[in-house]
Amino acid sequence: MMMKSLTTNFTTLTSKPDNLNVKIIRLVTGEDVLADFIEDSSDGTALLSNPMRLVFKRLPTGQNAMHMSPWLPIELIEENIAQIHCADILTVVNPKDELVDHYNTIVDSEQNRLILQDEQIRYALNRLREEEIEEYDEMVSEVLKNNPIH
Repeated sequence: MMMKSLTTNFTTLTSKPDNLNVKIIRLVTGEDVLADFIEDSSDGTALLSNPMRLVFKRLPTGQNAMHMSPWLPIELIEENIAQIHCADILTVVNPKDELVDHYNTIVDSEQNRLILQDEQIRYALNRLREEEIEEYDEMVSEVLKNNPIH
């Protein structure tokens, strides 16, 4: 597993989801985010590592439904870490252990999916490059065959 880190004024935050400070962060927009949460009081910001949008619905049947999805466009960014202003946070609460376990499972699977996707893209690009080189070599051979150099 690929591990990246970001150093703040007082701690190092890693993207590996073991022994993290996982919290539910309710933003002033009403959005709930589940993430490893580290507040930096020196500049009034907080770091969210591997943030997941958390949607919770109470159904009329009495059952509950929950959905988690990446909060950031993880396919487009280098590190799944966001810095937000504490003024944008309404409250921070501790999730149940079961939710933290589920979060860790999802974060692991998302990271593994992205690693696999990255490897597939690299393989496809290498194949394209090989095909382009072969086509170029064939073109050069054809030109040389039809127009010998004297």
